[in-house]
Amino acid sequence: MSALLELRGVSKTFGGLAAVADVSFDVPEGSVVGLIGPNGAGKTTTFNLITGQYRMDAGDISFQGRSVKGLRTHRIVARGIARTFQNIRLFQELTAVENVLAGRHCRTRAGLLAALVRPPAAVREERGAVDRAMDELAYVGLAGKALETAKGLPYGDQRRLEIARALATDPKLIATEFEFVSSLMPDYIAPTFDGIKLILENFGKEYPDAPKRDPKDFADGSIIERLKQEKFAEGLRF
Repeated sequence: MSALLELRGVSKTFGGLAAVADVSFDVPEGSVVGLIGPNGAGKTTTFNLITGQYRMDAGDISFQGRSVKGLRTHRIVARGIARTFQNIRLFQELTAVENVLAGRHCRTRAGLLAALVRPPAAVREERGAVDRAMDELAYVGLAGKALETAKGLPYGDQRRLEIARALATDPKLIATEFEFVSSLMPDYIAPTFDGIKLILENFGKEYPDAPKRDPKDFADGSIIERLKQEKFAEGLRF
């Protein structure tokens, strides 16, 4: 199985403190893999490096055989890497469908002039984007809430909306963060597993009938990297 994503010797420091040090692993195409470690081990930092939110200090990251080092986040999304967050990040004042359209933007071509003049091709593209956004909302069970603002949605719906936005980008890989269930409040446990189910089924992976105790248990037997740093900065979170 060929590697879809490759990290080689990736490091990142903040003010001389090592958040990620010489991390290397592969994500095989078609696999479900997990990145696990204690709080402060650098898991979120690694995700931020993969998705271009941070610039690495050393090493390289390749996706489908091409380096993404130095690319901005929107360029990496266009390559096929989507992201969901442990702490949900939505455009709170926008409606659900507008949030998903923001994700779909990377697959549209109309620029500012076309948006102002609105030639037929741009209108067709816009309608297609709205149709796709509605399809993704239907997939996650939010079609009936398309015109509600994100801030008015309960936690579970916000989690599903973030997944819909990620799927609208036509991703080949989704980097998604979930807390261990043991650390979640009871009301957050079901939405966490619902989110895992939606992502797995979108990529044609079976959702196991037997309940799992933690998101890490869904990996294909290849927990890719155990980050063992106890902590890298007192009182700082990245």
